[in-house]
Amino acid sequence: MKPIAKILAAGAVGGAILFVAGCQLTRAGHESASYRVESKVERFEIRSYDELALVSTSMEGKSEKADGGSFMRLFRYISGDNASQQKIAMTTPVFMSEGEERALSFVLPEEVAATGVPSGNNALVRVSRLPSGRYAVLRLKGARSDVKVASGKRALASWIATQGLTRTGDYLVAGYDPPFTPGIAQRNEVLVRLAQ
Repeated sequence: MKPIAKILAAGAVGGAILFVAGCQLTRAGHESASYRVESKVERFEIRSYDELALVSTSMEGKSEKADGGSFMRLFRYISGDNASQQKIAMTTPVFMSEGEERALSFVLPEEVAATGVPSGNNALVRVSRLPSGRYAVLRLKGARSDVKVASGKRALASWIATQGLTRTGDYLVAGYDPPFTPGIAQRNEVLVRLAQ
């Protein structure tokens, strides 16, 4: 291999390593909801979550465009638009419910959950909970899309059935990365609570 080709190849490999590391750092800077992995088979996992405190808002309705949308409502809440005027750190993942009422939810940091969650000043923002329990999880490949989410839900439902398990409640989609993260480096998951 010629010296120029070697330099270009080394630069491409180095750039790829920095690219992946940079995406990991954007995620690593935030507290993430803790869980315990009970079992893992390929991209499927059974996880045990403790109850999580969430702040949630609807992803539908006339107000969606009027006040900047669901993400901005929640972002304003953690920026101090709450009853305590408390600034709250961003966490991962961001949950999107796939049920009858589509909602977007931020996980609140453990410290905030332990010391008291302030109510929102916006009537469309509410404090909620993700119940503790066992969850079946499927990691999606690459960037999230409606097609991938629908395919992931079908695959997860099929896998749950083959394991002799039963789901309870609605599916959730979990996104761990900011929107500027390239699709190949994104972490997105479909999960659903399992019956006891």
